[in-house]
Amino acid sequence: MEILDKFIEVPDAQLSLPQFSQLMMSVKGGDQVFESKNHGLFNAGLFGRLLAAHPSEFTKILAPIEPDHVQHIVVEIQINPEVIKTMTARRLLEPVYIVTLDDEAPHLLIDGHHRMVRAYMLGQQHIKAIIASPAMTDLIHVVKAAL
Repeated sequence: MEILDKFIEVPDAQLSLPQFSQLMMSVKGGDQVFESKNHGLFNAGLFGRLLAAHPSEFTKILAPIEPDHVQHIVVEIQINPEVIKTMTARRLLEPVYIVTLDDEAPHLLIDGHHRMVRAYMLGQQHIKAIIASPAMTDLIHVVKAAL
């Protein structure tokens, strides 16, 4: 599909030694860390562990799939078109992870970019999502300085 033609690669984050130390203290084997150009690094694996331990600090919703947001993902986020093409229906049912920011954009998708794009390509208007409370976001936000 034409949307897959717009993928670009994003260079790896350059971390200072204190930022690298901060990141390593939160990471366990298999964790996925999401980089936001404006907000720093978020540990999606830690999101899942905190969700299991403190479910009342998270809200489950059906999030709208906005075409502009999908376009942003395709152009700005490093995602793999092969993952989108081969995504199973079961994987597509898993919720995306969203953190709460004290910002002009109050929420940020940190896990589920491939699912969001695939759902959009299939014509879905909503996707299951889990939103972390501000307190949980603070823990998940492992490197707070903008990169």
